[in-house]
Amino acid sequence: NLLAGWWAQHFGLYRFWLLFAVGVCAALTMLWLGVHRLTGHADESVEHSRQHDVPFPALLLLGSLVAISVTIFVNILTSVMVEHFPTEKPQQWAGSALFVFGLAGALGSYLWGYLSRKWTCGGIIALTQALGVLPLWALVNAGTPQAAVAWSAACGFGMGAAFPLAVLLARNARGLSHRLRAALVMGGSWGIAAILFGLAGRLLTH
Repeated sequence: NLLAGWWAQHFGLYRFWLLFAVGVCAALTMLWLGVHRLTGHADESVEHSRQHDVPFPALLLLGSLVAISVTIFVNILTSVMVEHFPTEKPQQWAGSALFVFGLAGALGSYLWGYLSRKWTCGGIIALTQALGVLPLWALVNAGTPQAAVAWSAACGFGMGAAFPLAVLLARNARGLSHRLRAALVMGGSWGIAAILFGLAGRLLTH
């Protein structure tokens, strides 16, 4: 995100495809190293508890709601930055904001994962989504791009860090095999979010 934002700000979309080449090289390197053949190390035993005994359809809905909020955030952030700070390298700042959003989300997931062992995963997910409301409002109303980047990190630490907990719940939810549940909650949630975001965009244009 940092590199993409800087590139778009200075060169537009000129040879933007080169950034995709980096991802292709990384994927080919993983295939060459055989990382995809490594077996999982997680305990396959099913642990029955009130924290994990959740119907899968409800869990898929929960994961989709988290994915929808994150999808909307990352897709409109650049537009917000360009609209609010048109003369202050908005695309470059948007790249920085998206970078810290993802970084804070990765770091926050460790904290929320630890706390989920004391509370419930569902409760932690609800808490993180609620905690993201105020930073999101502050980001939209930020007076400087630097402040927007800081609030983006706060959003990532909250709502951006919740999705792994939905995947954790999927492992022992009721219905289907645990691998299929995990696959559906990861791919299905983001697929639903992408479709709804596309429909929302069409509604906004009218």
